[in-house]
Amino acid sequence: MLKYGKVIPFTLTTSQQFRQNGPPKYNEPAQFASEIQEVRTQGTQAYYNTLPLQKKKIIDYWSTNKQHIVWNNFARQVITPGMDAWDTARVFALIHTAMADGAISMFEDVYHFYHWRPITAINKSNPIPKWEPLKRTPSVPEYPSTPAILGSATGKILQSIFQNNVSVNLNGISYITISDAARDNAMTKINCGVNFRKSSEDSMKQGESIGQFVYENEFLKILPAKSNPKPAKQMAVRIK
Repeated sequence: MLKYGKVIPFTLTTSQQFRQNGPPKYNEPAQFASEIQEVRTQGTQAYYNTLPLQKKKIIDYWSTNKQHIVWNNFARQVITPGMDAWDTARVFALIHTAMADGAISMFEDVYHFYHWRPITAINKSNPIPKWEPLKRTPSVPEYPSTPAILGSATGKILQSIFQNNVSVNLNGISYITISDAARDNAMTKINCGVNFRKSSEDSMKQGESIGQFVYENEFLKILPAKSNPKPAKQMAVRIK
């Protein structure tokens, strides 16, 4: 995993291109204490048990399924009926290229900042009774957040192509905007007890920047026009 951040990105100029300013500093005690207290309270099974069913469904959906699966399913519902195969292929090429570059950026940054996870930070400051998160803690450092980067990158691309207003239903969870789905995807990690708020919010900004850059610089034009087919080698340009 440590070496994955050294992979050359597919579209970004470097894996550090959209790096954010890092997690809360220990010399910012108010913010740091607030971040810890929020996850300590809201990232547990006890808190989850108090939530309404719909909120539980949101947490379960976005925390259980892998990012490429949930966003594939989301994109399938957003794609305009009647969109031809070339434009449809472009949508999926864009979002998966953005997610790949997002993952490379994330692995570069988590080992640059090397920030502790809530389970470590909370139990270090108050070891009795032992605190347990709602979901299993990933085996990489905390900042930035993979789901927030990948989901926000995908969301930005989908908004650029289809606008923000949509009608999507994911296992009984309805969304009328892409941005709401991307935010649920990112902020759910607080309720899972695995990310702090600053990581989620900064990672959304990072993901949006990655998505915008990929959209503006990759797979810019798809040929042929329906009335004038071209050989396959001319169909996709700006593919590296």
